[in-house]
Amino acid sequence: MDKIVRSTVPLVYNTRDQKSAIIALKISDWTREEKFNRYKALVEDFIVTDVVDPQPGQPFKTYTPFNTKNVVYTNKEIDDLFDFIAIPVNIGDSYSDKQQELLANALLVVTQQLPIYGSTAGQW
Repeated sequence: MDKIVRSTVPLVYNTRDQKSAIIALKISDWTREEKFNRYKALVEDFIVTDVVDPQPGQPFKTYTPFNTKNVVYTNKEIDDLFDFIAIPVNIGDSYSDKQQELLANALLVVTQQLPIYGSTAGQW
């Protein structure tokens, strides 16, 4: 699994059936749309469950996708975000491990500032 942000407590992901689980978020694609002077992130949401009796070498958790969304940010929002986490990044660079880590940190900051799934800032 790539760099992700995970809730620390189960959150309601299906309000109709009141289903809850640990939720994980991952930016799976990040592009700059120069024509519109903005950035677009493809964010995937996953339900995280423990593997019952994992075998040696197998993961302890499974990640089941349940939602995908495009999130759009202006150039200023991205500049402000990376200023806030105090780490410069050039989104135009290759999508390296370091960049995935920076984007995960930025996603965490955004999620804490604008909580989702009925969460609070401290639940991420």
